[in-house]
Amino acid sequence: MSPTARIQIEESDIISFHKYEWPENFEARIHELQQFHRPILCSEFMARGAGSTFDTILPIAQKYHVALINWVWSKEEARPICPGIHGSVPMLRRNRRSGSTTCFMKRKAIPDA
Repeated sequence: MSPTARIQIEESDIISFHKYEWPENFEARIHELQQFHRPILCSEFMARGAGSTFDTILPIAQKYHVALINWVWSKEEARPICPGIHGSVPMLRRNRRSGSTTCFMKRKAIPDA
């Protein structure tokens, strides 16, 4: 661990992280962070294509008492919105079988200055 990362951990009241990988990797990251004896919060984790889903991640988080945040952008229950964030373009993908709508961000090309 770099000196900067060590200071960040030692001076933090809680540890937060993002993990968009398979459940085994999510659990391994929790084990790495438990050594610092701080409350742990995973603020982003959903990536179905990488095996990170509610049904795989929630039981692991519960087992280790890790808090989770699930970000949802919606204006009305039936109308999801996706604001552009940090140079991203909002995109919606509709699942024809289930009828659900997924919001994701696609990076905009940034022209050279």
